[in-house]
Amino acid sequence: MTGPSFKPHPLSQPTGSLLSGIQHHELLEQLRQNATDDWHKRESARARMRVLVKRILKKYGYPPDLAEDAVKLVLEQAEALLRQFG
Repeated sequence: MTGPSFKPHPLSQPTGSLLSGIQHHELLEQLRQNATDDWHKRESARARMRVLVKRILKKYGYPPDLAEDAVKLVLEQAEALLRQFG
């Protein structure tokens, strides 16, 4: 279904295939387990979260040349969720 609110998944691979649901689940669980209340405010905590996301992307063969943008997007989305639910 496409429409004005349709956006491609942020972790799409160049071929158009997505990371599997298991990989998404692992990424979300790791972020939840390692997030502190103020992780989005402290640079050291943000750095730890960036490393965590990079490791998971590398583990599943995400293209290194696209990983930095994916990490940035994942952290932006996490911050947006925090503002929405926090």
